[in-house]
Formats: sequence, C-alpha cells, structure tokens
Amino acid sequence: MPFRHVRFALLNALVLLLCVCAACATRKSATQTEEPKEALSAEERSRQEWEERVTDNSWLVSGEYFSQKDHSNAINLNEWFEGRKELEAKQEDTEERLAKLEKAVGEGPAISPTQGQAEKRYVSATEPARAPVAPSRSESSQGLRFKVALVVLPEVYQAAADMKGPLLEAVRNQFDQRPRLLLVGPPEVEDILIQQGLVVTPANTPDIARALGIYPTARLVLFVDKLALLREAEGVKGGLDFTIVDGFSGRSVTGGEETGSASSGPDGESRLLEDLVGRLALALEKRATQYTWLSRVAVVEDKGIYLSAGEASGLKPGDILAVYGPGREIIHPIAKVSMGFERGPYKGKIKVVKLFGKDAAEALLVAGEGKIEGNDLVGLPDE
Repeated sequence: MPFRHVRFALLNALVLLLCVCAACATRKSATQTEEPKEALSAEERSRQEWEERVTDNSWLVSGEYFSQKDHSNAINLNEWFEGRKELEAKQEDTEERLAKLEKAVGEGPAISPTQGQAEKRYVSATEPARAPVAPSRSESSQGLRFKVALVVLPEVYQAAADMKGPLLEAVRNQFDQRPRLLLVGPPEVEDILIQQGLVVTPANTPDIARALGIYPTARLVLFVDKLALLREAEGVKGGLDFTIVDGFSGRSVTGGEETGSASSGPDGESRLLEDLVGRLALALEKRATQYTWLSRVAVVEDKGIYLSAGEASGLKPGDILAVYGPGREIIHPIAKVSMGFERGPYKGKIKVVKLFGKDAAEALLVAGEGKIEGNDLVGLPDE
C-alpha cells in the first residue's frame, strides 16, 4: 500500500476518536451540572395531572372543563348565606342597643348651665358619642301649615243656594281638625280674584290656581265643581264633584266624585256634608305630606323682605328660611305628566324679624349675595 493511503487512513481514525471523546465529555458535564429531582408529593402529582388534562382538553370553556376543575377553594353558597344572616342579626342587635343608649342619653339628667359654659349632659364613658343628626323633612316642617284655597263654582250655589252656609261650615270644621292644613276660604279667595279680574269658571281653573299660588301662596287649590243633595223619606243622598289643582303650576292633581248618604233628620244634610268634605280634607292632607313647605317673597323694599306667610302659617320671629328663584315644573316630554316642581337657584338665607297682619312677615337677609325679588320661593334651609 502506498504510504500516502496509510497516512490518510490514520488521519480519519484520529478525527473519529476525537469526536467520540468530545461526546463523552459533554454527556459527563451535563450529568454533573444537572441537579437530581426530588420525588413529587401526592398533592403535587394530582395537581400536575389536572393541569395536563386541562391543557390537553379542547373544551376549555365548556361544562366539561368546569366538571374536571378542582373546586376545593370554591365558595360554599349555603355557608356564605348563613354567615350573612349572622352578620345582619349582629348588626340589628347593635343598632337596637345603640338606639337604647341614645334614648338613655337624651333622657339623662341635665347639668344647669354655668357662667361662660354651654349646657352639658351626663354621658357615660362607655357610651358612643352622638353625632349631630339633621332634622328630617317632617320634623323640620313641624308647626308650619300647608295652605289650601277653596274655590266654589257659582253653579254650586245656584243649584243648592241653601247649602252654601252648611258647606262652608263643614269645610271649616274639617280643616280645624287638621292643624297641618291652613284654609284660605271663599270670601278671601273671591276678593283676590276680583282684584286680578279673574272670573270663576271651569275654563279659568289653571289661571285661578296659579294666581292663588302667588298670593296667598296656596300650594293646592280645591275646586268644588258640583254639589247635589237628594232628600228622601228614608234619608238623604248626595254627591260632590271636585278637582284639586297645583297652585304653583296650574295643573290638575286629582279629581272625582264623593258620594254618600245619611239618615233622615234635621241634621241629616249637615252630617252628609261633613262626611263628604272630610274625605276631601283627608285627600288634601295626604297630598300635603308629599310636598315641601314653600311660601313666596311678596315685596322687597330697601333691606326689608316681606313674605306671604306669617303667624297663621306657623312662622315665628327668629326663624331662618332659605330663598330660591321662582322655580318651574318639570314635564316629561313623552308621558306629558308632571315629574315635580323644581326650585330655582339658591339666593341666600333670611331671618324673620316681625310678624304682622293675618299671615305676613318681615325678614332680613343674613347670608347670601343673590338678588332677592318678589315671587321668589321661600323654604326651610337644606330641604
């Protein structure tokens, strides 16, 4: 064999040997650097198997996925609701105990005021301090009366002229039993309407109501549209048609007919009228509770602000009232019904300094920079 071939064969053998050595060295190095794996616990093996099933499952958002999912950490709804009931029961018990403590504090013995010190009350160190509570609408409105004007259509007197006196007496009696309501009777109403050139007719109902809503600031106006009494041997039957109109907007609030009967006798008609008018007064009283007490500014002269409410309405010297713009009624654009009466912008606070006349007052501005004008609304602050 030529020497050249022998040398080539030896070179190939050397290259092959080097490759084998390199492979062995690499495997040995990898074996030395790889850390031995510790045995998995049963819980870890279970979780690893569950993850592999989820990964390999094509129904990842289906019921099959959720049926396979581990729910060990899920919320037990029954236990959750039971816990909620316990918390609510504890909260109610806490509120009852606090209410008793507050009542006890309010009824505790008072310390007489001393020179330079404010009045104090005994409070136990273990009882929670009472935060000031703003008066509710019913509490803050207590003592203020809700004006209702009575308008009787001429046709009523024409059809039952002899019932004019008994009707007005029944109305006064029913309003006297309801201190929340302040009646503006027909004589005063007639004088006001004559001064404004308004004739009492069904067609003028909205204008009449709005005029009485400005002065004497009647929030509601009760129209007696019809009165009929029928005397029979066994007794008296009758009916009264009415309409209640909002004095600020002139829109009808409600209306209908009240009917009834009474036994025969000299006072049968009066008792029937008392019953019919009593139902109307009750409807007016319920409606009044849904409204915020409001009056109006009548005149502004120099610094004096004169109000269309005074002693008869329940105001007293020193009372603080808020003044707002005239306001407007909001009508739903589709249903075409009233959504309520919105006060105008806040203008300031006034203090009643003097009562005069039957139901008027003078006040002074004590806060605010708004320009107060006639027909502005007057109400309780923060209502």
